[in-house]
Amino acid sequence: MENIMHRDVSERNILLFSYRTIKGKIRVIGLLIDWDLCKHKDYLDTAMSPGRSGTWPFMSARLLRDPGKMHEVADDLESIVHILRLTCLRFYKHNMSDVPDELRSHVIQVYEAQEIVNGKAVGGAEKHNHMLQGYLGAILVDSETPLAKLLSNLADICKKHYLVVEPPKANPAQATAVAPPADEDEMATELETIASHRSRWPLQDTGETRQDQVEVPKSTSSRPPSPLDNHEAIMRAFYDALNTRPTDKWRSPVKCSDQFATFKDSPLIQSTIERSSQQSSGSKRKLEIGSVDLAKPGPSKRAKATTTGGLQSLPEEEPAAAAQDKEVD
Repeated sequence: MENIMHRDVSERNILLFSYRTIKGKIRVIGLLIDWDLCKHKDYLDTAMSPGRSGTWPFMSARLLRDPGKMHEVADDLESIVHILRLTCLRFYKHNMSDVPDELRSHVIQVYEAQEIVNGKAVGGAEKHNHMLQGYLGAILVDSETPLAKLLSNLADICKKHYLVVEPPKANPAQATAVAPPADEDEMATELETIASHRSRWPLQDTGETRQDQVEVPKSTSSRPPSPLDNHEAIMRAFYDALNTRPTDKWRSPVKCSDQFATFKDSPLIQSTIERSSQQSSGSKRKLEIGSVDLAKPGPSKRAKATTTGGLQSLPEEEPAAAAQDKEVD
């Protein structure tokens, strides 16, 4: 599955399985499913105008802001961060738990808000600001837990990524007040450090360790390397959180019942979900194969929005150029 972009990483596409090891310990593994919208990197590099896909609340800020952006591995990885943040906002005690109206407004503004520009749904402005500022997404009441540590590390990774792909433009009049772009040598050194630790990551309870060599990603453009150019930084953040020592003194985050349960009774939330929801895999386009499809993507099969309030996948959107051709015909 190397160089395959899932393009719809969302909470509904992750299955969790519990099992018992031969030593009697309970373990949980996750499985990423529903690869209907996946594309190989070669396709995305070659296609003249690949359509955007995903489930709106979990899509990267850059995809939401730019419907014509090419899907990258960074977009799939950012979706994982948004899944974790929304899960924490929903099931753990945080700074907005006691103010449900503020929580509801936050979810709408960051994860659901959209508008139609030139016939395309566009959004993600607030999500984009959170990425740039290194916002945690959910400020847990106990900041000393491994989960809080993970949220902090992921926020830092996303901030570094956005500073690389969208370096701030220097203002001559306020040059000293503008943060400089990420330094290429410093970023490369950090990624090399992450890669060097990979050999110590455990595979299973037997104590076996990884022996594969990890290559530090090389930038494909003039920009410095980003921590989201591959999976290493994200995997390291999860490993560091799980490897918090001593484990016998772990403090578990404070859990809550579903804090989104009342959202279904909110006309504003319901309306927003209905606007952004689409039917799932049954109406998704089949994976294109061959040079003809690379040059001329087929028509999209957009379905009507559901009224159940559930989050649905967005079938691959029709490229703007193809839509214009249809209007001319």
